[in-house]
Amino acid sequence: PFEIDGSTFAANTCARGGAIAAIRAPLIITGSSIVDNEASELGGGIFHQGFAETLEMSLSTVSGDGAPLGAGIAYDAPKGNLVVRDSRIAGNTPGAVSNTEFAGIHAVAAKIVVVRSDTD
Repeated sequence: PFEIDGSTFAANTCARGGAIAAIRAPLIITGSSIVDNEASELGGGIFHQGFAETLEMSLSTVSGDGAPLGAGIAYDAPKGNLVVRDSRIAGNTPGAVSNTEFAGIHAVAAKIVVVRSDTD
């Protein structure tokens, strides 16, 4: 697994995953800030791609990020789970409408769980 704990990613740019990109690896983010990053394609803050790998985020903030798709988080793991707990995903600037009920998140996932978190 790829684990990030107590870190800040700010003002980064990339085509996919302005701050963080993980491919075919479980991703665990705890107590971190992902702010003001840009992606020219997917995942202004975070881009995660795989098949059944899970992305788990808790006690973290994804804010001020931008991308044409998945301004905050772009998650593509059709058999995986996206789990966001006690976090804030807000103030991200999408180029397209999110495909989930949670703003700033574009996800292809078996299950999406957002608990005690702010999304806008």
